[in-house]
Order: sequence, then C-alpha cells, then structure tokens
Amino acid sequence: MSTDYSATDVVHEPYSGNTIILNERNHTWFCIYKQMAFERSNVSQAFHREMLVGAPIERNCWDSCAFFQKSLRDQGLRFDYLHGAFRRDFIHYGAFSKNTSVTRETVALFRLFAILENNLPWRVARLIRRARGIVLPRLENNRYQYVREAPIRW
Repeated sequence: MSTDYSATDVVHEPYSGNTIILNERNHTWFCIYKQMAFERSNVSQAFHREMLVGAPIERNCWDSCAFFQKSLRDQGLRFDYLHGAFRRDFIHYGAFSKNTSVTRETVALFRLFAILENNLPWRVARLIRRARGIVLPRLENNRYQYVREAPIRW
C-alpha cells in the first residue's frame, strides 16, 4: 500500500538528458509492505535499467523499489494506493528529508500549515505559505545538499 502511484510512461530523464521508459511504481515516500513480500523476492530495491538495443527508446527503467515491486507483481501480489480523495492528506517526505527546522516541537504546527495550504484555494494558500515561512524557520538554503550542516533534533 502506498500514498501514490505512477503508471508506465515515456518521460524525459533530467540526469542524462535522454527519453526513457519509466515503469509503473507505487511511490515509496510512504509505502507499506507485508513481511512476506521480502521473503518472496530478493530483488534489489535500487534503481534498475535495461538497455533496449535498436529500439526507439533505448532505456527501460524502474525507479527506486519499482523493480522490486515488479518482481512481486510477477508473482501475483497486488499493490494499492490512496486514490484522489486522500492524496493530499499526507506530508511528503521531501518536507523533512533535508529540513532541520521541523522538529518534535514544530511538526504539529508544520502539519497544520500544510493542511491549510492543501485545503484552501491557491490564492489564500500562498498567504498561508508565506506565514509558515515567517513562523517556522526556513528550509536549509540548499535542500539537495547531501551533508547536513545542522543536526536533526528528534
């Protein structure tokens, strides 16, 4: 079970600048597996690709965990995801993965702002987003920096 799902699609891959086939996947920012899944498949959960020699699109790719999920689907296991009505009821992990400003003390306030932002019309939501930026410390300057300069205080 996951919060989101993407079907197989032909997409532009910004890392290489190529067009690829990106296979179906249940997104892993919140994905729950039964323990049996790990007993039935030893496939890596890392990014996986297969080269398609002579094809119009040369690379067939599986994003993080998608190849693992494919191996389980091939064995008849089913996956499901939260459909449209629930899609915005969670805070994406990106809000926390490199954010040292959201702590035990501030997560409830951050969640309240996120709920308001997602449930109000966009014109009002942008005002809430500005207020959040003032009330809560900003995200680190470089969200994609791999080395944290500040420790997480959980």
